[in-house]
Amino acid sequence: MKRVENGEIQGVIPATILNELLHRIMIAETVEKGYACTSQDAVRVLKEDPAIIRHLTIAGNVYDSLPTIGFEMIENERGISGLMYHFSKELCLMAKDAAIVAYAHTYTLAHIVTNDRDFQRVKWLTCWGP
Repeated sequence: MKRVENGEIQGVIPATILNELLHRIMIAETVEKGYACTSQDAVRVLKEDPAIIRHLTIAGNVYDSLPTIGFEMIENERGISGLMYHFSKELCLMAKDAAIVAYAHTYTLAHIVTNDRDFQRVKWLTCWGP
């Protein structure tokens, strides 16, 4: 993130990843603020009392800060789901991972930051650990 902020590299975040990131942040903040004890409890609590979401601020702060740091948000596009299915079958990837590969292919991205070893099956993609 520092390298993106410093303008050394371009940062992009596909909608699929942004949704997952914000979801996990909301779950973590729900636990952190004491509304729930575990992440599994947090999902249940938020479904039972969705008004709690109005009191969660971290995900919104992250969302607002990403463009100012220099990240470009890539919205869902027509054709991504077809590519996702193709890469899922071809590379034996789960749907979310295949969606990331579909975005990388569509936008000719050659590098991603991930701890997920499944992306090593994508020969044209270089994986960087956080």
